[in-house]
Amino acid sequence: MRIISFGEDERMEQSLSGRIRRINLFYLVLSVMFLLSMIWAALAVKYFLVYLNLSFLLLSAALFFLVPAAKKPNTSAMLLLVMIAILLMLGYIFNEGLSQPVLLAFYLLFPLVAIGLNGQHGYKIAAVLAVATVVLNFVPLTDTSIQLGKWDLSVFLTTYVLLTIVSLFVERSNRILVTNLKDSRNQYESQVIQNEEFITRLSHKLRTSLSNITLINNLVHDSRLSSEQKELIETLKASTNSLSWMSIISWRSLHPVSLPTGRASFPST
Repeated sequence: MRIISFGEDERMEQSLSGRIRRINLFYLVLSVMFLLSMIWAALAVKYFLVYLNLSFLLLSAALFFLVPAAKKPNTSAMLLLVMIAILLMLGYIFNEGLSQPVLLAFYLLFPLVAIGLNGQHGYKIAAVLAVATVVLNFVPLTDTSIQLGKWDLSVFLTTYVLLTIVSLFVERSNRILVTNLKDSRNQYESQVIQNEEFITRLSHKLRTSLSNITLINNLVHDSRLSSEQKELIETLKASTNSLSWMSIISWRSLHPVSLPTGRASFPST
């Protein structure tokens, strides 16, 4: 029995592989950003920041190898998002060589990355980052900390929240689409199984009846019959053979076959 899968298994495998590649890519980008921060701190003769960024760089490398995305994608994605949030907060506190608009742009991209990498759970880290940023804005830890005015902070937070909501909506839509696809496959598989069971029972009963008719027909044919009776028996035999072939052909034509399917790409959750 062949069950139509609509390419779901293949699509899910590709989605998981794509998610793992994205996590590894973001780990690489994170390491490069920490390295650039170290270089900027060294040029600015801020050795405390050099050691601080070096510590987080080594921590990121340790997490990459100790919690590989291929084995624990959810945990790896969550830890990666925490490290990205730390990097953004360091930039907000120490203003590490980035202009304020560029840093805020990275902030606004964080909800998209968080929810894209870790689904509906990613918004939690995005929310924590937003709250921590508001606290740091009103209680700066250093003289170089970025401080936004009330109006700028309101616009920034509104945009941040809107992007988070849009990301959650897209993620939820994709999740519903995948769920509907699974339900459709399960429903079709159930129909295929019921159809094949019915055809199998019908074919068995039909073949049994035809076999009995053929056997009786052969027995009668071997007895003494008139020419007219033999002609009738031959007609009955030909009709029985024809009906047998028709039953086989009909059974094969009703047997489920694989339908041609296309591929569709969906963001991972």
